[in-house]
Amino acid sequence: MMRCERRFGPPYLLSIAVVVSGFVPTSGVVLGSPSNSQTTPPNSKLGSGTIIHIPGDNDWQLYRNDDIGFEVKYPETWSIVSQEPYGRLVRFNPPEAEGMFSGFSVGPAQPIRESWFRDFNRWLRDSKKAMTAAGETILTEERLTVSGYPALRLTYRNNLSVTPRHTVIEIDIGVPSQPLGQVFQFLYAPAKSRRYQQAQDIRYQQIISSLKISVER
Repeated sequence: MMRCERRFGPPYLLSIAVVVSGFVPTSGVVLGSPSNSQTTPPNSKLGSGTIIHIPGDNDWQLYRNDDIGFEVKYPETWSIVSQEPYGRLVRFNPPEAEGMFSGFSVGPAQPIRESWFRDFNRWLRDSKKAMTAAGETILTEERLTVSGYPALRLTYRNNLSVTPRHTVIEIDIGVPSQPLGQVFQFLYAPAKSRRYQQAQDIRYQQIISSLKISVER
């Protein structure tokens, strides 16, 4: 199996397996009354998603994309860039003042034809073999649950001489369905300085805990 996330640009993602179907696109607008709506950060491209204000919480907003099939809370000052209609990934970027943190991306594995699976554990084994063959070193593995589904968090390093070494944190979440499940991705990088790593770990735990994958069985 080819490694999916290697195909779509910067490696700041995590992976998630789901079947995505039957979602109705919505327009990229900010919901809520004028008195409590949060403004969309500059340079944002919402795609078919919407931003929803969370009552009583002025620091976080909810991004929902029914077409792709997920929703997630994120810091309200971060910008959002969707690859739609040409891709299925949505990128969340911190503002310059929070540049010590990495951004993250969410979406189905690319290319789509390689995102489907019959056995999630086998998909993981094949994926890790492909990583090793591509010159990447797996540093840690951790089983966990995301959005109610079994998941594997991988931390790996790209050792290819043609690119600077970098470390990626990736979560693969498997949601079985008939006839096939699908791999969904959420990836990010470690904090740009070790002194900020604990703060980023806490923030990303909040984000990952809020992630909900919409699937139709």
